[in-house]
Amino acid sequence: MNKLRLQINGRFYQAKGIKADIASLNRDNYFRDSLEKKYKGQQQDIKKEAEKDQNASETHLQKHILLAKSVTLFQISIAISAISILSKKRSLWYFAIVITITGIGFFIFGLA
Repeated sequence: MNKLRLQINGRFYQAKGIKADIASLNRDNYFRDSLEKKYKGQQQDIKKEAEKDQNASETHLQKHILLAKSVTLFQISIAISAISILSKKRSLWYFAIVITITGIGFFIFGLA
């Protein structure tokens, strides 16, 4: 969602820049200066909003990565637990418990 907003803001930013360039071609100095100032101001506002969305997107990505790691560790733990049951080796089962605890750690950090 944030990536889409970043793309839209980027297009608005470019459009305001083009409008400012077109306004600079106008012969009336007062009209040209006021339009350029207006479009440049709008362009700066769009840039600030885009930077805020970029930071939110990066934060969301970091949380997603941690949660994806926890899911992967849970799946590996389930697989190793099944193997330990079939092979009747307790050491594998203890190893699966350690991996599960690590997955829980990633999950907690992903939620924070």
